[in-house]
Order: sequence, then structure tokens, then C-alpha cells
Amino acid sequence: MNVKAKVAARNSLLRKLANSNWGADPKTLRTTALALSYSTAEYSSAVWARSCHAKKVDAELNNACRIVTGQLRPTTLPLLYRTAGIAPPDIRRQTHGSIEKHKQEIDLRHPLFHHKKTVVESAAAAAVVVVVVVVVVVVVVVVVVVVVVVAAAVVAVIICSRSGGVVVVVVVVVVVVVVVVVVVVVVVVVVVVVVVVIEAVVVVIVVVIVVVVV
Repeated sequence: MNVKAKVAARNSLLRKLANSNWGADPKTLRTTALALSYSTAEYSSAVWARSCHAKKVDAELNNACRIVTGQLRPTTLPLLYRTAGIAPPDIRRQTHGSIEKHKQEIDLRHPLFHHKKTVVESAAAAAVVVVVVVVVVVVVVVVVVVVVVVAAAVVAVIICSRSGGVVVVVVVVVVVVVVVVVVVVVVVVVVVVVVVVIEAVVVVIVVVIVVVVV
């Protein structure tokens, strides 16, 4: 039993509900038409929406709208659907197709859209690599700075101890310790800020990829 015949059978039931003496009101008829005729006609419409047989189904949907509104055949289709408060069949099928397409596109498990998953994963992997490189570079810089400062302090202490300046040695050691602590704190703060900024940029890139590309 094809779709047109199924919709026609439901239109027959709808026509019985539209009796002028005891029938349902227009709002109830519209709801019933959407639940019976349109739901049947639009089942899996995303697959066959471009079929040449879609017009045959449209004819039965036109009849459903005429039953709901009480309009006769001479009524034009745009006016008929405007009166019924229902979008034309081709627009409804296009909307259903777009919704289904969007569902499949945002499902990264779908095999047809695996390349988009790869794009997101590549962006995340690149961000991780950048963060690791930045952290390694900063750690190397910190180590070099600490080594240079400690070496300079040792040289200064040796020179001052030979000259007999104990007070000067203490002052030099304190200054070196303070400088090392300040440098380490500054570098740590810079690393944290850089990592946070990179992660924020990665989040923005991934969101843009998901929203725009997908």
C-alpha cells in the first residue's frame, strides 16, 4: 500500500469528522489532519522528498487541507494553506530534510561525516602540541635563568669572601634569592596565562568548526 493510498484512507476518516451537523471544529480538524494525514505523508520524507511521485502525495495533502478549511477546489493552493495555517508540502519536506541533515551532521559517529570529526580532533591535537611546546620552552628558559643567576651569585660570593666582606656576601645571597624567586613567579604566571589563552582559543576554534563547518 503506497503513501498516497494511506493518506487517502486517513482523509476519509477526516472527512467523516468534518460533518457539517455534528463534526469537529476547525482547530480539532487541523490537529487531526497533522496527526493522521501529514504524519503519514511525511514519514521518512527526507529520503524521497525529491522523488517524482511526491506530487501524488501532495494531491492528497491538498484534499486534507480542503477538508479542514471547507474550501472548494477552485481555491488556489497558497490561499488554501494560508487559511489552514499549514505550510505547503514541499516546504514542510524541505524543513524535515534540513532537520534530519543537521542531526546527522552533528553526530560525529556518523561514518559519512568522519572527516569533520577529524577536523575537530586535529584542532584539539594541534592545541595540545602548542601548549606542550610553550610549557617546554618556558621551563627551559626558567632553568637557564636560574642557572645563570645562581652561577653569578656563586661568583659574587667567591669574590666577596676573598675580599673579606661577610655583610656583602649576605646581601648578595639575599638579592640573588629574591631575584630567583621573582623570576620563577613571573615565569609561572606567564605560563599559566599563555596556557589559558591557548585553551580559550582552541575552544573558540572548535566551536566555530562545529557550528560553521558542521
